[in-house]
Amino acid sequence: MRAALLSIVVASAVASAQEAMPAQEQPYYPNDRYIAIGGGMSFFVRDGESAETGATFAPNDYSDLTIENGGRYWAGSIGLGFPDDGFILGFGFRIYYPIELKPRFFAEPQFSLAVNNGYFDDFGMLQVGIGPGLRLRYDLVDSFALYLQAFKLDFFPYTGVTPELGEADRVKGLVALSAGAGVEIRY
Repeated sequence: MRAALLSIVVASAVASAQEAMPAQEQPYYPNDRYIAIGGGMSFFVRDGESAETGATFAPNDYSDLTIENGGRYWAGSIGLGFPDDGFILGFGFRIYYPIELKPRFFAEPQFSLAVNNGYFDDFGMLQVGIGPGLRLRYDLVDSFALYLQAFKLDFFPYTGVTPELGEADRVKGLVALSAGAGVEIRY
């Protein structure tokens, strides 16, 4: 009986001590998966050069619309770009790591791979690009967030250009800078 009474007293003292200790703030982890829609602008900060003729190739800057689906550390996307004389259909994959700066506010350094198909009045274009970026995200509630794509820098080591009449040409040295914003629905 004494042992039972002693264990009740000890258990009660431990429970009281735990209640008196300040609760540690648990890190905020939003829902892991999301679908996002956003828009932005892409600017070519370095023109390309034809591998065959040495001529400068400077595509138009363009606005874009993107739909993205992803998880905690990765995302895939499909997008449409709207330059003056055609359109671009793009596919992307990015890996990122969310860093909580403040509760519900995240910085997401990223690395991406992009494949763009461009269709224009007098030529077609295929690009393969890689590059770093940074996205900032604020979770309004667990299932809804706003994001700002602060920057994404794409290096295009390969751009194939096919004129309407003539041989295909390879363009080297294109660099694009993109920025945008959008919303995420997290589930």
